Amino acid sequence: MDDHLTPANPADIEEAIHYALRFGSSGKPLAKGTRVDAKILARSVTEQLLRSNFLIFRRRHEPGPTPGRCGEPPNRSS
Repeated sequence: MDDHLTPANPADIEEAIHYALRFGSSGKPLAKGTRVDAKILARSVTEQLLRSNFLIFRRRHEPGPTPGRCGEPPNRSS
């Protein structure tokens, strides 16, 4: 196993799925009707993944510059 990977916490998985269901790839919020059910759907998907014996890993957080929206490098124009 890579030293930089650790098993993901189910709460972290749920949070990531919840975010993905609320915001599009551009980082803009999705339609309100979609977001209302996102939390319930994220919990359901997370529970199903755990019941199906999926093993999800997460990179350790390393100090440094925080990425911009959607994982892009931050805008450093000054």
